[in-house]
Amino acid sequence: MAGSTEAKDNSIRLFNMMVVPVLVYGCIAAYIGATYGLQAGWTWFSWHPFCMTIGYVVLVGNAILLKKIGGYTNTKYHAALMMACMVVTCFGWYVIYTAKEMKGKPHLTSYHGQLGAAVMVSNIALALFGMVGLNPDW
Repeated sequence: MAGSTEAKDNSIRLFNMMVVPVLVYGCIAAYIGATYGLQAGWTWFSWHPFCMTIGYVVLVGNAILLKKIGGYTNTKYHAALMMACMVVTCFGWYVIYTAKEMKGKPHLTSYHGQLGAAVMVSNIALALFGMVGLNPDW
């Protein structure tokens, strides 16, 4: 039993140590990714890297740290952050889809696009499985 208490304490310490750096790094990286190389400033396309970085760095990073702590409340927070990730990244996918449509470009022609589509499908599948299979209330 002492081992699990020590592991939980280590997870809490890790979360407390990493929550602010993950937030700061994620937000800075999202902004830089969204505006890098754009002379026109913020554009419709800018939302794609911004949302993907916020979703997969800030939200998932903190969701994983919370889940490691364990317990009912942290599991619920983990679920909420993961669902927020799914919503934010689906919006990021919508942005890139509409940006390509507006320019008349084909979809999924690069490894980046193909891998991104696979990640999005996996993300949605994990969200559905997590809601049904891992919900502590069920």
